[in-house]
Amino acid sequence: MSLRELVRPVGITLRGKPFSFGELRGKVVLVNFWATWCLPCQWEMPLMEKLYQAYKAKGFVVVAISLDQGGPAVVDEFVKQKNLTYPVVLDPTLQGARQFGITGIPATFLIGRDGFVKGVTYGPKEWDGPEARTLIESLLRSGKDSKG
Repeated sequence: MSLRELVRPVGITLRGKPFSFGELRGKVVLVNFWATWCLPCQWEMPLMEKLYQAYKAKGFVVVAISLDQGGPAVVDEFVKQKNLTYPVVLDPTLQGARQFGITGIPATFLIGRDGFVKGVTYGPKEWDGPEARTLIESLLRSGKDSKG
């Protein structure tokens, strides 16, 4: 799968605007499917914020796609409590989850600068740890000249 295949919006932002991956071409993207009621998700979301802050200036983006059914207020409150600054998208109809073939959460996809999925993981991860940082640094270096 590549970002080029995801032409339809995968959800809406907390501000009510349709979100699609087209604007992220040429960036390294961590796409995380989660929900506010998911305890492992609650644990890893602030860790993704640390990773995002460390690499956003180098072309790294985190996109957190919420599968919550309770409406934007529930997700917005969670985002504010955790001080999350990366893009958060609402997918209450699970359209985006279906496009990615999600079977459980948290589910995370790493997409390289070329727009292709480089890795998939299910379950919580230590996103601010040395392994994650090494992986992101590697993805940021590779494909720097071939932005998809």
